[in-house]
Amino acid sequence: MQILGISVLDFYGKKIAALPTSVTIGIKNAKEMIEEAKGYHALGFRILKIKTGVDVDADIERVHILSEKFANKFLLRVDANQGYSLQQLQKFIQHTKNLDIEFIEQPLKAGDENRFLQLSDTERKRLAADESLLDATSALQLTHPPMPYGIFNIKLMKCGGIKAAKEISVIAEHANINLFWVVTMKVL
Repeated sequence: MQILGISVLDFYGKKIAALPTSVTIGIKNAKEMIEEAKGYHALGFRILKIKTGVDVDADIERVHILSEKFANKFLLRVDANQGYSLQQLQKFIQHTKNLDIEFIEQPLKAGDENRFLQLSDTERKRLAADESLLDATSALQLTHPPMPYGIFNIKLMKCGGIKAAKEISVIAEHANINLFWVVTMKVL
């Protein structure tokens, strides 16, 4: 779009007024997470993505503490960074089922999607593919029933840009898979 002297937004057009933006909190102790979340809330963020995947018991505790401390102030998302075994994921799901967690991103290692078949359809619908979703080919593979993920995390830089992301989004639409978009921006 640089050659035309216009932004990507102006070139493709805009369908909706605004997208909710999330902010990520890394793996920290509960006190540090609470302080960081307070700062993000003051800045206007209303969606928190919490990094997990090192210690499932500590993860459960931290997510509960954040949920209680910020009840109805944040929508929570969890990114397990391929850090859980199936048993740990099941434990996390069981112990957080009453919390308002929108989704759990890439809980198992990429390539282990067949293990998700031990989860219910409802549980799989709340899982988001990240490292497993590289391009349109992997998107097609992940739509074969029974589908391991109910959400695709499309990262423009990872999948090869806007054209590739649009291909993945069309595949997801036909498979009734929700989308979560990541656009990395450089802050000057």
